[in-house]
Amino acid sequence: MNGQNETVKPVTPAPPLGFAVIEASARMGAANKSLDTQPCADASAASLVETLTRINECFLRLSSDDVYSEVLDEILKALKSEYGIIGYIDRSGRLVCPSLTRHVWNRCQMADKKIVFELDELGGVLAQVLKQQLTVCVNQPVATPPGHVPITRFLGVPLIVQDRLVAAIFLANKSSDYTQEDVRTLEMIARFLAPIVDAHIREEQEKEKRVEYEKRLAIQTQQLKRRNRQLECLAGLSDLAERGASIEEMVELTSYLLAGIFQDLPNVYSRIIFRGQVYQADSYEETEHKLSAAIFLGDDYVGAVEICCPKELLDDEGFSVYRMFVNELAERLSTVLTRKKVEEEIHAFRRQTELVLEVTRTGLSIVDQECRLVYVDPWRRAVYGDYRGKTTHEYFCGTTEPCWACPTARALRTKMRVTQERILPREGNRPVQTTAIPFLAPDGKWYISEITVDLTDRKRWEDRLVQAERLAAIGHLAEILSHEMNSPLQYLEHNLHFLRETWREISQNLQGLVLQKEGFSTGSQGNMLDDELLTREFPDALEETLTGVQRLAKIVKALRTFAYPDETEKTVQDLNAVIQVAVDVMHSRVSKVADVITEFDSTLPHVPLMAGAFSQAVSNLLLGAVEAIEKQQNSGDEKGLIVIRTRRLDTDWVEIEVSDNGVAMDSQERKNFLEPYFAHQPASVTSRRSLVHLYRVIVEGHQGSINVESEENTGTRIVIRLPTQDLEKAKAHGSHLTPIIASEQAAASPDTTTFLNGDISRLSYGK
Repeated sequence: MNGQNETVKPVTPAPPLGFAVIEASARMGAANKSLDTQPCADASAASLVETLTRINECFLRLSSDDVYSEVLDEILKALKSEYGIIGYIDRSGRLVCPSLTRHVWNRCQMADKKIVFELDELGGVLAQVLKQQLTVCVNQPVATPPGHVPITRFLGVPLIVQDRLVAAIFLANKSSDYTQEDVRTLEMIARFLAPIVDAHIREEQEKEKRVEYEKRLAIQTQQLKRRNRQLECLAGLSDLAERGASIEEMVELTSYLLAGIFQDLPNVYSRIIFRGQVYQADSYEETEHKLSAAIFLGDDYVGAVEICCPKELLDDEGFSVYRMFVNELAERLSTVLTRKKVEEEIHAFRRQTELVLEVTRTGLSIVDQECRLVYVDPWRRAVYGDYRGKTTHEYFCGTTEPCWACPTARALRTKMRVTQERILPREGNRPVQTTAIPFLAPDGKWYISEITVDLTDRKRWEDRLVQAERLAAIGHLAEILSHEMNSPLQYLEHNLHFLRETWREISQNLQGLVLQKEGFSTGSQGNMLDDELLTREFPDALEETLTGVQRLAKIVKALRTFAYPDETEKTVQDLNAVIQVAVDVMHSRVSKVADVITEFDSTLPHVPLMAGAFSQAVSNLLLGAVEAIEKQQNSGDEKGLIVIRTRRLDTDWVEIEVSDNGVAMDSQERKNFLEPYFAHQPASVTSRRSLVHLYRVIVEGHQGSINVESEENTGTRIVIRLPTQDLEKAKAHGSHLTPIIASEQAAASPDTTTFLNGDISRLSYGK
């Protein structure tokens, strides 16, 4: 070598991984056989075989990094070197030197001594071996960093497997120069070691991976167990809510479940603070550091979930899952407790509502779009029984066929609010007012809320009010009749006195004529009768008397119609004639204030009527119109106008229209004018007297409808529609009747209120 550098290219391919030690043993056996068959083999070859054998035994005996120290000692002996290093390339591409000459470590004075090196930080001969993958032999001093032991001679060989650097052997400070034979020997050792070291490295790496995987698996298993306990805690909270536990019970039991989650973590404690009360385990200890998440009931802060732990655990990235869990648990507690609070409030409100319904005998039921009952109040459940799985007609009426005239069916069909007064036979014929209100639920289905209000007291007071109105009507009628009968009686009396005096004069003249005829002298011719008296005044007096008698007969006939206002049976009547009777009776009262125009349809069919009640209702309408006109008039104003019209709508319905130009009603007054107990009735409403009686006669008694229109400066128009046949009898015989509906004008007008077929259905009115 003579101090000259020599570089020799390494021999490459290495044996396959996993068979390295076996192939090395096979090569050594072949080498030994060759030596046995060649007596002339030199001693160096035999020494090499022995060295390789011992190296192979080292790998068979040892498995850790200690094997490299044993192997290095064998190589140092074989090549008579003072120092040496065996280093392998790890997974990160760094040079790891688990073995080097032991006593050199203590002699090295470098400040940053280490056994793991980045390849980029190495230079000189080491870089040539590692980066250029060349055999390097230097028999002269080599430059070293400060503090490094001096290197006088150097020999380095890379270990290559399939063109991949796996390790390197560095020798230094042989007492004499390294020879070409030394280079070949070290290269043979390198070729022998390369697959073994590669296999060993891979085996160690697999062990490291396996250990790392086992650690990771153990951590993940522990985390999964904790997560499972977390989920059990959340599921337990939901289960408590479903079982109807109270708020305090849910908080207390959740605190127990929370404590079990961290049982495998030392110095970790949990607690729940709720409404000033602390729920914690007996072993709880307060720490300086903690995780906390707020609990809310609605928008109100009521407490927190707290986890106390050491600071180092708090800073651990793996502990972040517990931060998420604390927030999740607090959020779940907030949701469940808020829902529980709302449920308790709803339950309390429901109980209060049901108590009010029971005390007031008011019914409440909810029906779905297939007429199946969803809810019935407890009071009616006690009367009708279990409602579940039944339709409304099955439950309340005991029928299998739906009743399409009931409020619920009509509300479902029209999607409009329907109100109807009914009698409940199974509740002692109790009078009620049923209001069916349709609403669209969030699930997109229609439901009906049916509210049944008891009308027993109301009907009692309405009867009293109607009776009082009847008594008042009798008083008015007596006043009108006294006036109506007084006039014909006065001129009857006057004419009769006139006729009596005239008859006396006629009688005297007749007696005088008789005496003259018999030849007696009267001594005086007497007063001759006036021709005008006999030809004009006497016949006029008789005519006036006859007219008065006829007038009285007409009044008596009208009184006969008014004599039965409480009749319940309908008879077929001439509607025009019945209305005319009411007009005749009210003539003297009405004629002072307004002119009455009647426009009767001569083709009107006879209709079933309770004539007395209907005539009284028309009379009350006229009286109300008169009073409204009186309020409208000032002194000196012309008379008002009342127009009464009748007409035939179709084969099933007739219409009566009564209009006047009196004081109009506003929207609120129109809305309430049929209610007998409307507390703040203005003058314009109270003047429309007896309209409650009108409702009972027209709507309840005759199954008709009332439509009211009232506008300022125009007056009021009341339209009554009556069926041409008795609806109750028609229903009993299964006859079909075209349903009456409000006219388009009435439905579209904001000044219209309609009372239809027993329903107080306020279709539209002002704001």
